[in-house]
Amino acid sequence: MTLEASLLLASTIFILGITPGPGVLLVVSRTVSGGLFSAVWTIAGIVSADLIFLVIVAYGLQVIANILDSAFIFIQTIGAIYLLWLGFVLIKSPSMTLASNNTAPTPQISQSFYGLWLTGLLITLSNPKAILFYMSFLPAIIDITALTAIDVVIMGVIICATIGGIMLFYALTVLKAKSTIGTSMGHKLTQRIAGGIIIATGLLLLGRATL
Repeated sequence: MTLEASLLLASTIFILGITPGPGVLLVVSRTVSGGLFSAVWTIAGIVSADLIFLVIVAYGLQVIANILDSAFIFIQTIGAIYLLWLGFVLIKSPSMTLASNNTAPTPQISQSFYGLWLTGLLITLSNPKAILFYMSFLPAIIDITALTAIDVVIMGVIICATIGGIMLFYALTVLKAKSTIGTSMGHKLTQRIAGGIIIATGLLLLGRATL
């Protein structure tokens, strides 16, 4: 894989990743509701889905690609329903509290790393932008047939670094803004905003699935 191809891949992923979409909205809302812990595991799920797409495309697993395409509406619907539930729970939950250093939130919502990871995974697997990029656009800018195992590893590192870095930037930005909020009313407001973002994302995905 040439340097030019690597830079082209990184720049393309950066442009697509920096554009707000379901993944960005999910990371922002989970950061508000659960802090950096929630953000990191959600980002891990998002990156895992991107790597799954990469493997499917790079090794020409057409059967899996066809299955994924057939299951797209089902995956998108399940992901949307899950987001709606998360948003509702977040809005109805008690207010969060912040630690004395005002940087480590203590959420009142039970969150497991597996649940956070799975949410990020499902949302990305059902994201039309991600599917379009990996199934259509990526083969157009990279000669998939000429890829070696090392090339695939390099692409995986580029994807993890670019997408993970973008999502982490959004999370840290939200945490920085959140640290200025020092009242219980402010914490509750941010929870409701985050819950609203999650619900809106779920409704968006549900609408796309039913079209």
